[in-house]
Amino acid sequence: MALAALPIPATKQNAMLVHTFSKLLYHFKGSFDGDPDADNPFITDYVPWCIQSPLLAQTSLYISARSLTENQHVDRTYAMRMKGTAIHTLNTHLQSANWASDEALAGVVQFVSIEWFFGEPEVVLAHLRGLREMVRLRGGFTPLGVGGLVTKVALVDDAVISMSLESTPILQQGPDFDFGHREQPRPEFKLRFSSPFLPGSFAFSSRARDLGIHPSTAAILDDVQFLVNTVLVLGERPLNQDIMKLQSTATWIHDRISRLPKDLAGAPTKTAAQNKETRTTEPIIGPPQMEEDTTTNASSSIKPHSLLPQSPEFTSSPSPSSINHLDDDTSTATCPSTTTETRTSSSSNLPTTEPEEPNAASSNAEDESETSSEPRTDEPEDEKSSSDPLYTAVRLAAPFYARAISTRQPFSKICKPADALHILAATWRIPLSRWRGVIGTLLFTLISIIATVSNAAAASSPNNEDEDEESREAASTNRILSPHAGFVKSILQIGFMQIALEDWEVCRETMARCLRLLEWLRGPVGESKGHDRGGNEAADRGGGGKRIDIGR
Repeated sequence: MALAALPIPATKQNAMLVHTFSKLLYHFKGSFDGDPDADNPFITDYVPWCIQSPLLAQTSLYISARSLTENQHVDRTYAMRMKGTAIHTLNTHLQSANWASDEALAGVVQFVSIEWFFGEPEVVLAHLRGLREMVRLRGGFTPLGVGGLVTKVALVDDAVISMSLESTPILQQGPDFDFGHREQPRPEFKLRFSSPFLPGSFAFSSRARDLGIHPSTAAILDDVQFLVNTVLVLGERPLNQDIMKLQSTATWIHDRISRLPKDLAGAPTKTAAQNKETRTTEPIIGPPQMEEDTTTNASSSIKPHSLLPQSPEFTSSPSPSSINHLDDDTSTATCPSTTTETRTSSSSNLPTTEPEEPNAASSNAEDESETSSEPRTDEPEDEKSSSDPLYTAVRLAAPFYARAISTRQPFSKICKPADALHILAATWRIPLSRWRGVIGTLLFTLISIIATVSNAAAASSPNNEDEDEESREAASTNRILSPHAGFVKSILQIGFMQIALEDWEVCRETMARCLRLLEWLRGPVGESKGHDRGGNEAADRGGGGKRIDIGR
């Protein structure tokens, strides 16, 4: 479409900004690997709508300009001028008869997204509260068409912002906001969406080959999935003995994972040639909670990534804080040997502190750390590699889940900036061609560090001469980590939107269960330790049973 046909001045600068918006920013928003399908609704419907609408064209130009200022491709003063124009256009629209249109909602959602990346948390939350009131007054979200895309973007943004700020989601359903979005469940579940947040009808260990992950990686994911499920079925008023069993089990799992080898060889990954030959099919099973588990024999659809921001590099490698040890006040807790094979939804049947035989997958992983790190001999020769960065990333992230649950503390208190850097380093070593095939696992890994990374970005500032050496070192680490906040935020946003476009119900359930876990970690009302900045009336967080619905 010619620039002259758009509701913006036909200038060279605007042409560059429109190109940036359509080809870079939103070209991969709905595709985790940067290569969206031909019928991707962001490409066919959303982008054209945004640049042809007089309102959204202005907000789209500001999004492009603000993003390009980070690379110094656009002057910051010019970007702020674009922001002023976009805000004026939006306010004018909100005072018209069309104040509650899909177009108006999209304009606010765009501001939510860009302010989350570059603005202050209070500004982001203010935009979300305004969006919430608009949805309430108009009587709900739009379920279909391009308005349905706006709905999904809004709910995904609200969820990931809540994860990063460790706050209550603004658009959470409740007595005074009974609005959401639901779709018909898909008859088949794509294995690449699997994550420990989903209850699942199968163990990762039983699908390791289909997922293309090492058995030890699958065993770790099974352990964390067991812990998450246990937290979420505790109920609003769990018994003290159930809490103690959960804490003991989490401590044992933490210590077991901490003893695993640093890296593994012989990961069962597919070759580039195999990926190219089978890019149109992937492993699928029935929905996560279906009783029948029928499998289609297919390999994962993985396409080369082209538009994802390049992996940032850091010049300093601070030693990770003691991720292999609990805090002093918890290090003496009982660490029972228990079986992770018992995966039940009953909190009363948690593993006891009596020594038991671990399951086979866990035993194999421990044997590798105690005996040999030789590659598995049952894998084809061309599938062997010298390391498995996905295993490393999962092995580094999983102890934070176990430790957070055992001590009932949010991730920001458990994961230090140096720890987040090491997880990011492992994540960047995962070939981009694999990312789409393990999207659920990758999101699980980055959720453990998003609050820490966001806090580092907010706290990074020049050294104060009055600070002690420890404080100066922490500030230095924050400055190293803070440039990567946008990278982590974008991966979470893109990842959840990829799932949302293909299977909204799986995305909704994954986000809801993750938010319930994070809320439980913040503790009961009165013990939230000042983390809730959502601005909504707090509900009882006495256990994992409180319902958080992204849509209903």
